[in-house]
Amino acid sequence: RKAGTDGGGGVKMETESSQHPDDNWDEYEKARIRNDQIHGEYLRAFSERSYEYGVLSVKNMTFVSGGALVAIPALAGLSPKITPEIAASAGVWFAFALVICMATTYIIHLNWSANYNQRDVEHERDHARVVRRFLPSRTHEYGDDQHYYDLARRHYRFARWTFFLPHILAITSYGTFLFGCWKLYGGILAAVS
Repeated sequence: RKAGTDGGGGVKMETESSQHPDDNWDEYEKARIRNDQIHGEYLRAFSERSYEYGVLSVKNMTFVSGGALVAIPALAGLSPKITPEIAASAGVWFAFALVICMATTYIIHLNWSANYNQRDVEHERDHARVVRRFLPSRTHEYGDDQHYYDLARRHYRFARWTFFLPHILAITSYGTFLFGCWKLYGGILAAVS
């Protein structure tokens, strides 16, 4: 077989006659498979969670804030005490909560993607280490550890910011929703008295 990648991130095994004497293909293959198994589980989990949490977040806040927006005209129609001004004031806050929720959801998606990318870089780094250890004739094909460290660090910093920001936005969205409820309830109380 000819040298090159095997499509899974590894290096294709060469024929006996073309192998470099310093290369240990058997040990390389064992280490590569172990590396793929270790990182593969994390990559798969990050990818699945990114999708699941994105869908879950969108559904939940869309139902809550969107439901409140839909309920306002119904409430206004049922009670002559709810004026268009009261309904509009509360509706603006519910809509604002919905927009914050959508931004939060997208940032959560970015967080999981950054975690995935960081783990992927660590997988590539570990693969390069395996190649350097068992296939010394191929070390020129891979960057040094500092290269992978810099890439992983960049993804880590982005993941850290995209971890904290959704918490702040989620609390803001919840507060905005409650403020919209307070505006609606306060308007109704003011109209009744």
